[in-house]
Amino acid sequence: SPSIRFPEFTGEWEKCKVEDITDAVSSGKSKNHFSYGEYNLYGSTGIIGRTDKALYDGKLVLVARVGANAGFLQIINEPCGITDNTLILKPKGIDAFYLYYFLQHFNLNRLIFGSGQPLITGGMLKKVKVSLGTISEQSKIVKFLSLLDERIATQVRLIDRLQSLMIGIRHRIINEAKGKIVCLCEVSDIYQPQTISSADLTETGYPVYGANGIIGHYTSYNHEAEQVCITCRGNTCGGVNYTKSKSWITGN
Repeated sequence: SPSIRFPEFTGEWEKCKVEDITDAVSSGKSKNHFSYGEYNLYGSTGIIGRTDKALYDGKLVLVARVGANAGFLQIINEPCGITDNTLILKPKGIDAFYLYYFLQHFNLNRLIFGSGQPLITGGMLKKVKVSLGTISEQSKIVKFLSLLDERIATQVRLIDRLQSLMIGIRHRIINEAKGKIVCLCEVSDIYQPQTISSADLTETGYPVYGANGIIGHYTSYNHEAEQVCITCRGNTCGGVNYTKSKSWITGN
């Protein structure tokens, strides 16, 4: 049983394989992809278009099967189409949302194999063991986690609005600024600092900045003051960070 629990529930949880608590684990079969159609067409990370045929209905948990998004989870409850790069789980005898939240906790990334094209198979999913309380306890857990999800979604919308406001203000201020235009090299030193190995990172110490922000800590720092950093490699190339004082900035 979990160490943190709603007080009205007692007794041990049982463990079941996904294949025992689902009607099937299979890939989607919808192929028609339109900008029109009566039904939503789901791909590995969300709605990708419309379709004229609803091959699926009811509460379903979807798992991205292949590619960079392998392991991404969705839960749906509507007549729809689903493409073949998505695995479909139709729960039976348990709360569908509970299975969705449990798989989030399980972290399906641990199942991914293949370096060229990451992949999760239906056979892997079937063997995943799920810890289960009673339906009543499942429902209470789902209600609690759903409320947190709603709160997070509200905060994300607020952040999006504030970011849009900041972009608009920044754009207006800069566009209306009067003065001479100079090259970046005239007002800053531009260079690539020394990179350290990920094996050298520590749990405590000074923050280390990589291509995606802080990636760990180190025993010393190579910049005493705050810096403006621009990512020069990888998917986030061109991204801008403002670092903390006394930090190590890598060559990425």
